[in-house]
Amino acid sequence: GAKGHLEVPNTIEGVVGSRIDALSPPQQLALKVASVIGRSFELKLLAAVYPVEQDREDLGRHLDSLRARGFVDQDKVGKTKLFIFHHVITQEVSYKLMLFDQRRVIHREIALWMEDLKKGQSKGFYGLLAHHWSHTDNVKKAYGYLDKAGELARRAGAYQESADFFSRALELADNPDIDEVNRAEDAKRAGWQRKLSDSFFAMGRGKESADYASQALATLGRPQPTNERGWKILLFKGALRQLFHQMVPRSLVVVQDDDLRQQCMEFSFASRRLAEIFYYEHAELQMMGTSLLCL
Repeated sequence: GAKGHLEVPNTIEGVVGSRIDALSPPQQLALKVASVIGRSFELKLLAAVYPVEQDREDLGRHLDSLRARGFVDQDKVGKTKLFIFHHVITQEVSYKLMLFDQRRVIHREIALWMEDLKKGQSKGFYGLLAHHWSHTDNVKKAYGYLDKAGELARRAGAYQESADFFSRALELADNPDIDEVNRAEDAKRAGWQRKLSDSFFAMGRGKESADYASQALATLGRPQPTNERGWKILLFKGALRQLFHQMVPRSLVVVQDDDLRQQCMEFSFASRRLAEIFYYEHAELQMMGTSLLCL
């Protein structure tokens, strides 16, 4: 371009990025770290996870400057003073400006801080803890919190919220970038699918409920038959299995492996849910076949 020509960003993200670039390095870092916390944040949490320890005492002043420039606003919830990103796009751009490894470290520090602060009273923070752990190298902790959050919502009758948490767990487990250490076991995946089935059943959404119960069985290596002959074979095998159980004392059939025991339990729960759905659909053959599976 001509000498002296000024490049003007042609997107909103570009404009916001240019404004952030014009800030001092400590102000930029404060904005970036805050973006990892969320749309709103407390000064004490920002200070706890801010990576440059010697600059932490100046964070209040930096936030005042950011507020004066329209990057953040200030609010109060009860006695808690909160800072809020003025526009969500400012948070998004600030977040993207951080390196992946930097973000991962900050997410981990936030999760650890919250766990330490909320010891014994973290129920209301399961979702947030799951969010932060899911962006670290310890995804299994995210699985645990998503499971807890889903169960808590289900017991409260918030079935859609419950389904959202279990869906998030499955999406996380299906991420191709997840390393082997953080892979979810089949029993755990089947458990989320079965719990999704239960949540959709409670919402009166039978098709989705049946789909997830079927997925749970497939995950455990027992996909449903696809034709009438297959269902009849399944029914026959189920009858033989029950005859075997009648003849052999249960005390002689012991499952020692914890993972296998969990798989058996999820298999039974998913089969029972399917049998119930088939009952309401008057699908007698399928209902009898799956009923025998869950015994």
